[in-house]
Amino acid sequence: MEKEFVPNKPLEKVRNSVVHILILGIIFYPVTFFIKDIFLLKILFLLLVFIAQIVFVFLNNGRTLSHVIFKTYHKEKYKNWQWLVWSIFYTVSVASILFWVYFPFDLLILNLIIQYITYLIAGTTLHQLLAGKMITGTYKSI
Repeated sequence: MEKEFVPNKPLEKVRNSVVHILILGIIFYPVTFFIKDIFLLKILFLLLVFIAQIVFVFLNNGRTLSHVIFKTYHKEKYKNWQWLVWSIFYTVSVASILFWVYFPFDLLILNLIIQYITYLIAGTTLHQLLAGKMITGTYKSI
């Protein structure tokens, strides 16, 4: 039986990221009992996100826990520099949840708008585009 690669839609990408970040948040939660500095906690969480991305790149071919849960794959095999770029920009994207300029989540809203526009134009997110047009999706039987 042949399988066809179907790229993720924007809401599927958001779903994968939300689940991935929630899992990392649960893993990180015990740290909040020992460290009370909010800024330091945010930086440490972002460090966890980045390290998790790098670990998944090398141990699971770039598939995070949410990729495994939702049976999502990368369309091609990518080079190490692409994974590194993707991991850096993904971490910066997660930072838009934790930091703001004018009001809470203003950077997140801007980030989501940019990601959506990039998806409409290029068929992928900005961080995946900057990493060499990485595409994620699922395989459907045809």
